Amino acid sequence: MTTNCVAILLAATLALPSFVEASNVTIAPVPAAVTEHSAADGTTYYSVALLLPNNLTFVTHAWLEFRADVSAKDLNGFVDPAPTLEVYALKQTLSGDPEPSKFEVMRQPMTRPVAIGSDRLIKIDITEFVQKILTDPSKNHGIVLGPLTRDKRGIFDIKQDGLSPGVTAHVRILE
Repeated sequence: MTTNCVAILLAATLALPSFVEASNVTIAPVPAAVTEHSAADGTTYYSVALLLPNNLTFVTHAWLEFRADVSAKDLNGFVDPAPTLEVYALKQTLSGDPEPSKFEVMRQPMTRPVAIGSDRLIKIDITEFVQKILTDPSKNHGIVLGPLTRDKRGIFDIKQDGLSPGVTAHVRILE
């Protein structure tokens, strides 16, 4: 019985297609310019300008990374322990308050809940956005992030120089 099981397992293993795993290359983090804005309703949001390397033609993955102090507004005795950070690509250069009509709709949402706390390292997958602007650089109007469209209960204070001196945010790219 054992011999038959070993023979079947060996036959099944030999029938599997072989493959070679390609190794991806991570390029050095690319700094991103972050600008703080105040909306008419008093909430704080941020615009992020991305300048990608000229020789970059394709990415497998891209993440926006920054550090923030995260808290939430008290809404009738409820404080959300993980408010949602909304992140949108912009259809046009940002002027005035962020409006959903100015946001680019992506297949993959770039929003995520973030636990309340100080000095949180936040990583947002922006792969689809970066791939889109590599295909058409005229689409690069940057990203807007913060409490933007929902109940706006999250408070995200992005730390200037949070990653290193002079670097508030950067993009990690995997080619």
